Amino acid sequence: MQGIISSHEKVPRASPSTGEVQAALKDYWKPVYSPKPVDEDFMMKLLGVYRNRNMHDFDFENIELPDAADFEDVIGAVRHSAPGRDGLPYIAWKAEKEVSAYILSGVSDHLAEQEVPEPGTFLHNFLDDFNQEYVVFAPKGIEEADRHAPTRAPQNLRTIFLINSDNKLIAGATKRRLIRPCMRITLANQRGFSPWASILPQYCCAGCLHADI
Repeated sequence: MQGIISSHEKVPRASPSTGEVQAALKDYWKPVYSPKPVDEDFMMKLLGVYRNRNMHDFDFENIELPDAADFEDVIGAVRHSAPGRDGLPYIAWKAEKEVSAYILSGVSDHLAEQEVPEPGTFLHNFLDDFNQEYVVFAPKGIEEADRHAPTRAPQNLRTIFLINSDNKLIAGATKRRLIRPCMRITLANQRGFSPWASILPQYCCAGCLHADI
């Protein structure tokens, strides 16, 4: 994309500076992705009601961490996609699938054994870096001017997050162990068009890697 315009402008300006583009993106998207206040007491009460009504279907006690076989299956199934900050694509992991599965399985086991790290410690800094990602702003739709200089207002962009492939593979292997027990307690009308469109499995899996641990 060549440039970006303010949401108030009707005619795109020519060649905006990089700083102007960055400022416009931050002004629009920062409030969207910034942390929002949460009523924790109400949330815990709601989860308590949900737990009491569905406890008879809980099947979480026997969940085990993904093993090397899980990682081999996930590595073999992933399709090519843009890599994250380290530039390492899936095909690199596929080149030596068994070795890759062994390494990622070991990392997954090691992270699961750790206590909540204090800020400033090596593990805390590692996890902070591990969860960093690029954000790509892709133009929505097709416009006549796109052949010469694609220009969009911030709200007409689609955000695509690119996280490192090792992070996604660990999350994918963890998903394999969580999907069945999570779906057992997810209402049919909240499952979306795919098993992972429902909020509960996404929350559980995201918490494995992206929680403040």
